[in-house]
Amino acid sequence: MKYNKNRCKKGGAVAGESRIFERLPCNFRVEIKNPFTYSFEEVKGYDYSAAGIGIVSKRSMPIGEDIDLKIKLSKESPPIMNKGRVVWSRQEASGFWRVGFRFPPFKLLKFVP
Repeated sequence: MKYNKNRCKKGGAVAGESRIFERLPCNFRVEIKNPFTYSFEEVKGYDYSAAGIGIVSKRSMPIGEDIDLKIKLSKESPPIMNKGRVVWSRQEASGFWRVGFRFPPFKLLKFVP
């Protein structure tokens, strides 16, 4: 998938929104599970933080939908499997969609004896 990062607007935040974690640009290979076909399709990672990831896709995704994600950080590392909830979806001038996912909360207390 070809996508020109320079053509899209910076950030995906709603005006007045404050973030806890800084977003960092990324170029990860990400696969999302299509909820209609139950197969994975490749999209492009755009930015990420400890709370979520932004991707570039050829299609919109319904807000509130929980989607399985496979995030591949490098060729050598195994993919990181996670769920993400679609929190925003916006069509860019290029015809691609920017989509923001929030990761589920990490429960550290599960590891405390």
